[in-house]
Amino acid sequence: MNTKPGIEYFWNLLDFSPNKQQKEAILHTEGPLYLPAGPGAGKTRVLLWRTFHLIVFHGVKPENIFLSTFTQKAARQLQEGLLTLLSYATDVLNKPFEINNMYIGTIHSLCRKLLQDRRFSSTRKRHRPPVVMDELSQFFYLYQGKGFKDVLFPEFPEGEPQAVWKRINGFFHKKSVSKYSAISNLISLFNRISEESPDLEEWGRKLKTLVDDDFKKDFIWLLELYRNYRNSLSGNPGRTDLSLLQQEAYRYLLESDLSGNVFDHVIIDEYQDTNMVQEYIIFTLAKGTRNICVVGDDDQALYRFRGATVENFVQFPERVKHYLGCEATRIPLGINYRSRKDIVTRYCGFMNQISWEPGDGHPDYRVRKNIRAFHAANGESVFRTGNDSIEDCVEEIADTVESLLHKGVVEDANRIAFLFSSLQSKAAGLFKDALENRGIKTYAPRAMSFLFNSEAMIVFGIITIIIGQYKPRFKTAEIEVFKQWHIDSMKVANIIIQNDPLAPAFIKQKQDEIENAKQDLVKLSGFISQRKVNLSDTATASILRELAGVHGLSPSCYKTLTGKALYESLMKSITKRNPFTVSYLISSATALDWTFLDLFYRICGLAHFKKIIDNSAADEGPLYNLAYVGQYINKYTEEFKSMITAFDLQQKRIVNSFFGSYLYTLFRREEKEFENEEDPFPKGRVPFLTIHQAKGLEFPVVVLGTFYKRNRVPEIDKNLDVLMEGKEPLELQPGFDAMRRLYVGMSRAENLLILNNAKRYVSADFKNFMQELPELTAMNTSEIPKAAAAPGELPKCYSFTGDFNFYSQCPMQYQIFRKFAFPPSRSQTMAFGALVHQTLEDLHEYLLSRKHG
Repeated sequence: MNTKPGIEYFWNLLDFSPNKQQKEAILHTEGPLYLPAGPGAGKTRVLLWRTFHLIVFHGVKPENIFLSTFTQKAARQLQEGLLTLLSYATDVLNKPFEINNMYIGTIHSLCRKLLQDRRFSSTRKRHRPPVVMDELSQFFYLYQGKGFKDVLFPEFPEGEPQAVWKRINGFFHKKSVSKYSAISNLISLFNRISEESPDLEEWGRKLKTLVDDDFKKDFIWLLELYRNYRNSLSGNPGRTDLSLLQQEAYRYLLESDLSGNVFDHVIIDEYQDTNMVQEYIIFTLAKGTRNICVVGDDDQALYRFRGATVENFVQFPERVKHYLGCEATRIPLGINYRSRKDIVTRYCGFMNQISWEPGDGHPDYRVRKNIRAFHAANGESVFRTGNDSIEDCVEEIADTVESLLHKGVVEDANRIAFLFSSLQSKAAGLFKDALENRGIKTYAPRAMSFLFNSEAMIVFGIITIIIGQYKPRFKTAEIEVFKQWHIDSMKVANIIIQNDPLAPAFIKQKQDEIENAKQDLVKLSGFISQRKVNLSDTATASILRELAGVHGLSPSCYKTLTGKALYESLMKSITKRNPFTVSYLISSATALDWTFLDLFYRICGLAHFKKIIDNSAADEGPLYNLAYVGQYINKYTEEFKSMITAFDLQQKRIVNSFFGSYLYTLFRREEKEFENEEDPFPKGRVPFLTIHQAKGLEFPVVVLGTFYKRNRVPEIDKNLDVLMEGKEPLELQPGFDAMRRLYVGMSRAENLLILNNAKRYVSADFKNFMQELPELTAMNTSEIPKAAAAPGELPKCYSFTGDFNFYSQCPMQYQIFRKFAFPPSRSQTMAFGALVHQTLEDLHEYLLSRKHG
């Protein structure tokens, strides 16, 4: 009789030899599981094999598993990895395993999915999810949209908003009447409140007990603004932001008694990066089965500034007792498979140089670990520069990198990473220049605003030439920089135009269309004035006919006025008793027949951009940048204006709106250039990353460019601290966060770690640690293991309707819209397959409810 192969069969098949702790974690199937994991401990593999084990050997349906991680890339890796493992199970066991309906993704993406899941509804009706605003949409919602009117406008005393801006900024200890700063500060506070998900009434009562009357009054007032903001987002469908989305999901779960029994297993990766409302969601989903598994490393908790609460992980066993009334099984994953022994020893020693114990009966601030290197070979792997000037240290490290590449110790430059707290630091610029002076190219995807990449400057420069230049009314240092960018963009664009024989004619055509629209506006407005008709009067069919008879109109305007579309729209507005005004009629007739997004695609047809598209196989970067420009232009049409009218052009409103409001806001927010998560590090280039970017990555060689901490506590944390309980002491947070950040940076290294020990680039607290390290001049490159090129990524999954059919119709169009994510212009969609599937599912559920009703 044939016996079913066990999981060990698949481990052997795929050359996986789990250690004792990994095996225990994989085979654990019942009750809460707590997995503190050090760097390089194979936690992703453990989660994959554990999920595989539940599905294949315990019959758990994939749709009954909730598997979440922190980033979209990590979620994709989990999904692709699980598909790969299950494909082997299908071949061996001759049994299909489908995960199409499985919950795999980030918490935010899964919250959106939860809100549409009938299993949480007693009526089995599909909940209509809110429209989710991204960070930029949230900003403009409060800056100028409905939120501005509903949340802030009632607060303006006698039409003087400066007093409101001053009060908001003052709460954050900033003496400013800047609207931009006030909205930014307000969003920061609103998001943190949403992520804490507090009882606002309780917070209000606590605030009333404070001694500082001004602080108390301001905070209570801001809580009222928060309530106004939350109420303003309600509607049909409502809007929400990324932080409130989680509250929406949590409230939806609380409405159902079934919430704790929908998922058989709840598995959360990177649990140290969760916030309070996420913890509420996770324990609500697990309250029925109690099968909750969390994995993480509190020493890699980097996202306090986003509301992450490291205590969720550190105190997880206590939280399990509180929420579920049982004990959690603790299995530490402490064997590091990534780094050489000396690297592991050094970064563990770094974290152990201070006490993480409160000493007052409270829980420790850190999970105790015993991290050991799997690679037991001795040999020095961590070095520092001399304590010289930054310029000397930069040259010393650049020489070392050149030597490593020349001697073949590292096969490709993209396997050497430079990590910084900020890519805007002086050190980052010096290192970049030093490497490129030696012919070593670098890649720093978040080092500058996307507005300054060549593709953005050319596109926006051409748009400026066509619609007119923005001229600021005020003069500040920041505005002057933006003004210079505006001028430089036109210079770059003119070079492109001069080198393209067809470009001047295209530019003139668009300029003529704008001028014709303005002239049409003058003629139609003059006619209305002569007729003694007010622009606010109701438009009629008679007025429409008279306007069409005005002499000297452009063919485009005449065609619109005599066309069927405008006439039918006018008649429909009268029938619905919401008639057009004369002003609206004239605006419609003199509007351009293209939007900014249409103009963008016409610009992409110029020779320069055609060359970028043709060369995309060799260098995809420029095409990704171009797509990014298109996405931001599309965002403008969504948030500001889709129609370009002659009146807006004549009054410079469109120029001020597009450049002065929108692009200047992007400039101030320092929106970064495109970073491709699918292929993050081009071959032949040394990546320059922030430590936050590097989290979850590994490199044979790591250079840590700065080694310092800031002792400043953010104002928002100071303000919220009066209401928080059970958190790390405020005065200890900067030191703890600095150590965690540097620990993450050091633990990215596999074979070699180099620390910049330049004067003024190492904090006093870390000098003793630094002095214990050997100097870089003592390094013997022959003792450093050779590093091959990076292995390829897991293959992506494709659907028949969404990918194959679309590709077969037009491969280039598929590449432009699917791969590079160019925004579709006019009415275009690529989700037909998904829409058909959802419609059929809705019909099926309706028939089921009728059958059992």
